Amino acid sequence: YFAAAESLMWTKPTPAAVVRQLRAASQTLMTGIEALLPAYCLVCDQRCGAPRWLCPRCEQKIAPNTSECPKARSLNLSPMSQVAPPAQNHYAIAAPRVQLNSACAAFQHRGVMRELIHQWKFEQRPELTPFLVQLALTMGHPIPIVDYVIPIPMHWRQRVRRGYNQSALLASELVRGLNRHAAEPIKLINALAARRTPRPQHTLNRTERLAHSPHRFVARHRLDNCRVLLVDDVMTTGATLFSAAESCWAAGATEVHAWCLTQS
Repeated sequence: YFAAAESLMWTKPTPAAVVRQLRAASQTLMTGIEALLPAYCLVCDQRCGAPRWLCPRCEQKIAPNTSECPKARSLNLSPMSQVAPPAQNHYAIAAPRVQLNSACAAFQHRGVMRELIHQWKFEQRPELTPFLVQLALTMGHPIPIVDYVIPIPMHWRQRVRRGYNQSALLASELVRGLNRHAAEPIKLINALAARRTPRPQHTLNRTERLAHSPHRFVARHRLDNCRVLLVDDVMTTGATLFSAAESCWAAGATEVHAWCLTQS
């Protein structure tokens, strides 16, 4: 590192040479850090050999998702007559049955990704968010052109217990990644609010999820003539996304898409 710095001081290298020397210095520094503070794989607990979350072997085991999540298109929500009165300043749901324009998930919820998601959500590892989003974006799944990205909300009691809303972390990092190459910046808004549910979603089976999902969310803002992208971590039955989409349509959205990390 000091040799590279000294050569920069006494010569006038080209910009490309400066970049090469800085990369070499960075690699030397990383090698030293790895020797003093070795990184271990979060899944198999083997030494990674470089500062990274997963070893190369576990990265190769990640199962990409090749379907368009058809489950999100096959739900039948309760009719309008069963909608509970909305809270003050919230917009009432006006559509009896709606669909998502598209829904995709980057990975299958199994193996390595299942373990990563579990640690990220339930073992207080929010620092994994940039890694998970970057890993998902490298899968190359097309993301539709939208005006707003909306995270699936969490009731405040559940958020206090967990300490953070993982969907909001995902949405924030996704917007940051998309705006690096977007002609017009995409905005992140918290347009939905969650009504309280008797139990967390991950503790419910399929039948209970479908029973509790209708009208779980209310719109806090108008979305007239807007294209929105709902962001969640795991798609299981699609009921959560479908209920959130219902509220977006009622608030005036013209297109509602969904993006998730994994599909189970």
